Amino acid sequence: MKTILKKIKKIVIVIILLDIFFIICHTIKNAVIINDLNNRAQKYKDSTNYHMTIITMDNSGAKIVTEVYRKDDKKAVFLKREANSEITKIATYSDGTNCHSFTEANGQKIVNLNANILEIHPSSGIEVESGLELLIASARSHISRRLKQSVECYNIQNIRTSSTLDAGDSTYLIEVNTGLLFTTKDNTGSSRRTYEFNGVDSSVFVEPNISEYTMQQ
Repeated sequence: MKTILKKIKKIVIVIILLDIFFIICHTIKNAVIINDLNNRAQKYKDSTNYHMTIITMDNSGAKIVTEVYRKDDKKAVFLKREANSEITKIATYSDGTNCHSFTEANGQKIVNLNANILEIHPSSGIEVESGLELLIASARSHISRRLKQSVECYNIQNIRTSSTLDAGDSTYLIEVNTGLLFTTKDNTGSSRRTYEFNGVDSSVFVEPNISEYTMQQ
């Protein structure tokens, strides 16, 4: 009887050690991938001339198209939301000192001369702030490769970092070659991003005629 118990104990110990080994291998593999993606995306994140298009569809049926432009210190964000046959447009401009937003909704046109611009930049979408955060995120996440619209991507699920969405059941598709976020999907909806670099023209930062707008009180 004692011999059988000893054998069972050894088997249990072996199983536990194998589980620990596989967890360590899983964590290291994911950490290498996540770190590499963030390093690849960094050069694009540091860019001062880019155009991003983000198309978001939420579960209510609303469609949001966000156009983000930057050229040196100048930034512009154009947002268009379509829901229930209603369209809302918000254009925000910043020159590094002043920030103005122009809103068109429900037949009204309103300008805000003390606005704040939405800060959106090219990134992997899964940045980490420390080695510990990287290890925790790597241990929890599941990573595989897949082809999406002829783009080779990493399919990353169940990842949580300080930069990720906390909407539950999130899936991130990140371009293998660039490290840039391609698509996201969670229980609130989905979004897709496209990027252009070093082609932004200064004309995109010309603001609308302010006389056509009512000043926000």
